[in-house]
Amino acid sequence: PTPAWVIEPGPAMLALVIMATWQLGEGFVVLLASLHEIPVGLMEASALDGANAWQRFRHVTLPLLLPRLLLLTARDLIVNLQASFVPTLLVTRGGPGYATLLLPLYTYQLAFDDLRFGYAATVVWAMYAITLLVIVVQARLSRRLRYEGSFEAAV
Repeated sequence: PTPAWVIEPGPAMLALVIMATWQLGEGFVVLLASLHEIPVGLMEASALDGANAWQRFRHVTLPLLLPRLLLLTARDLIVNLQASFVPTLLVTRGGPGYATLLLPLYTYQLAFDDLRFGYAATVVWAMYAITLLVIVVQARLSRRLRYEGSFEAAV
């Protein structure tokens, strides 16, 4: 008998999301290292100016972490857009129905099940366009934040 979390649409997608969260640990290590890079003097100065913990986080910590958060978000979007293929293929094959049919698996089905290689190539180019769009947005936002939220500007 097949487990219920593979047969029903909601739990099947939830299972894939849970599998994708295994990759989040690397981003936490980067954020932890970034937190340790924040100069202690900035936190002390903001505390002396009367800022409470929330204000220190909002006005000191978050602006300094924002460039790295943008980079990690863009990286995770790109990786999950392209690397969601193997778990989806092995666990659900896009089912039940089309509940877990993500773009990489759809491309695979077009090319190797339906033998529509031209259409599959077009879908791959669309994935590359989405990836390029994410990279351009991240680059423009990080360029804007380079001096406003950088550690060099804070010191």
